[in-house]
Amino acid sequence: MNPDQEKLINFIFDIVKAGWANWEESEYGYARTAVRYVTLIREYVNKNHIKVVIDYVTLKRYFIRFFDTCFARNEAELKLALLPSLAFSGAIRFSDKANLNYRPSNKEIRSSYKRIDAVLYSFGHSFMSLMNSPVEELIYYAIKKQNIKTLKIQFSRNKIYPTGEYPKEIWDSMGYYMKWLPSLASSQNVDSDKIKNIVLTIEREPGKFKVLVSATDDRGVRHTTKIPNLWS
Repeated sequence: MNPDQEKLINFIFDIVKAGWANWEESEYGYARTAVRYVTLIREYVNKNHIKVVIDYVTLKRYFIRFFDTCFARNEAELKLALLPSLAFSGAIRFSDKANLNYRPSNKEIRSSYKRIDAVLYSFGHSFMSLMNSPVEELIYYAIKKQNIKTLKIQFSRNKIYPTGEYPKEIWDSMGYYMKWLPSLASSQNVDSDKIKNIVLTIEREPGKFKVLVSATDDRGVRHTTKIPNLWS
């Protein structure tokens, strides 16, 4: 193991140690904490050009299992539990070839494009959920007040149609969700640069609302997924 690889292992231990005392009390919960750790590791590897091959999906699952089964009482026990199990998890494989030289198979490429739908679903579902209150309520009242039949929120272009006056909270939330997109996509093992022109469409129908999230990938293929909402 070369010095860069040792630094990566120490980095992983440090971020796990930093959150070790309050995993269960964390506002993120196990799954979201795992996603946050994976994002930090991906950024570290890319920034420092570490020669390592990482299966980020497996790494996320490893962290979730680790949080649920590790009962370390101190840092020494934590390190003893973390590092050997991480080595045998299959999530991280050190290599003489840098990640920049890695070429995914055609199957992996097709699979990554399929996962864009999952990213869009999580993106739209979170934006329209109570977790994003009061934004989803403000959108609802804007539609009602202006008697809008179809509302389109173009995240990538920071625009809302039909044009009009919308609460500042909606605009702020749009910006926040675009900043969150790379982390969300990373958690699904998708490159966020592949996702273009994200649009959330709310169609008002008799007695119900239909919510769709769509985007174009870097091949020009359109992806659309339906989002459940609280209003129907």
